[in-house]
Amino acid sequence: MNQILPDVNSLIEKLSTKHPDEVIGELTRIGAPAVDSLIPVLNGERKVRSDEVRRLAPWGLEGLEAQAANDKWVRVYAAKALGRIGDARAVKALGDSLYDSDWLLRDEAARALGACGPEGVATLLRTLRDKTCKGRDSSAKALGEARETSAVDALNRALTEPELCVSAAEALGKIGDPRAVPAFIRALRHNRRRRRGPKWKWNWDVCAFEVRVAEAFGVIKDITAFEPLISIIEGGSKEAQVAAANALGKLGDPRAVPVLLSLLPSGVRNPLVSPGKTRLFPRLITAIRHRKDTHSVARSNSSAEAEWGGDPELARAALASLAEIGDISVIEPLVRVIVRTGALRYEIAETLVKFGNAAVAPLVRQIDHISGGVRAALIQLGGSAVESLIGALGDNSRRSNAACLLGEIGDRRAVEPLIRSLAPACGSEVISALGKLGDARAVEPLVRLLDAGCRLDVISALEKLGDARGAILPMVMEMKSAERECAEFESAEAVEWAEKIEPVLRRILASKSGAVAPDDLRLLGTLQDTYDYRYMNGYKKIDFSEVKQLAREQLNLHQRQDLGT
Repeated sequence: MNQILPDVNSLIEKLSTKHPDEVIGELTRIGAPAVDSLIPVLNGERKVRSDEVRRLAPWGLEGLEAQAANDKWVRVYAAKALGRIGDARAVKALGDSLYDSDWLLRDEAARALGACGPEGVATLLRTLRDKTCKGRDSSAKALGEARETSAVDALNRALTEPELCVSAAEALGKIGDPRAVPAFIRALRHNRRRRRGPKWKWNWDVCAFEVRVAEAFGVIKDITAFEPLISIIEGGSKEAQVAAANALGKLGDPRAVPVLLSLLPSGVRNPLVSPGKTRLFPRLITAIRHRKDTHSVARSNSSAEAEWGGDPELARAALASLAEIGDISVIEPLVRVIVRTGALRYEIAETLVKFGNAAVAPLVRQIDHISGGVRAALIQLGGSAVESLIGALGDNSRRSNAACLLGEIGDRRAVEPLIRSLAPACGSEVISALGKLGDARAVEPLVRLLDAGCRLDVISALEKLGDARGAILPMVMEMKSAERECAEFESAEAVEWAEKIEPVLRRILASKSGAVAPDDLRLLGTLQDTYDYRYMNGYKKIDFSEVKQLAREQLNLHQRQDLGT
């Protein structure tokens, strides 16, 4: 023991260094022998200061601030170390720290008490009831982190106190005891009555309280929480509505389906509508209370759905809950939403994929006006959608999109049906899909389509299939194209010679006056491929015999070329 104490004291002196977590870890490994040395540090009786703080001490206000900050953090680290050790001897000192003015110390001391066994829990319950204690909020949170079921009644009572209700609700959610549900419902009603007042304004405490209650309902999973969750969605803050929508999925009650569907985008390009401003929810709540069919209520209120713009975050929470409930009756409405609007289409697609085979047929029925969401869902469903997509190949309005999706999925069961769909007017999607599937059975049927007006698509598919003809055919086509262009060029040259050049040359040779027009001289100079300025400028005083000689040579040259060809 005597050897351990010097080690403890040297470690405690290091609590004010830049790496306190390592020191706390060493003190935790030492355990019970370190408790008696840590308690004076926690109480502030023993000052632990680094060399840097000691150097600043004489320097007025700066030194005082440095000392205060150092002492505060050293006490917090001491509480943290005592909590990890969990020795009951530290309970009294930790309980006294709950009355300290520093909230960081109070929080750390409360967590440490939660780890000190029954005596620590008893101290937390005592300080929770003591209205003079500054650390009641910290005590409530610590009881929740300790998952202490014996604290449920005390926390239930704390729900009625404005300064404690948020922490108490959070703690009860972590404990997850169903005994908290009636207290939650009473507290929500109390808040609702407060909101009816003319001077009511949203404040953080009420919003946070409703969020914590909704989260707690999701953890407890008590069916009696269904109606309170609906009321939160109807009139709560945005964060509370999101939490309530998530909680409805965890309850797994099918009655939540129409409510959750009403939170989705309707496809109408209107500004977002707050849930409290629609007349849909009062009717749903009335139906729930009287045990009516809530599905028919939601379906009949089409005007409310049309108004409902849907908040994106709230809609995502609703989608997650719909997938968690797993009621296949939502598939058709989700498909209608994904077709009518582009909002959240990929999130809706992911939700539909979670329903598996049940979502295939409704999705395939919509591929004639395919959207990004329908496409994404069918591709993710993969092999499950192949048979239905193959059946869609027989429908002219859906063939192209079905072929495109089959190519993306890559299942070779589609090869033969796609080959049977090949025709001169089949569209590039069928040909491209066969290329993507990479099956050699498609080579010969594709080659037979080369003369059907879709040659480029066929060549591209053959290249993907690795067939040599896919590489050779483009070269053959290029050569034929070059030959055709060459023949067209030669034909144009012959026309130009016969219509323009030959008459000029013969006119020059037939001239006996020795006068040649400037345009004729320029043409002759062009034929000679000469840059002689006399010809290019149509100079009139060129020797006439020279001009006739050039004209004769051009005629003879053209005649020899004709004989050669």
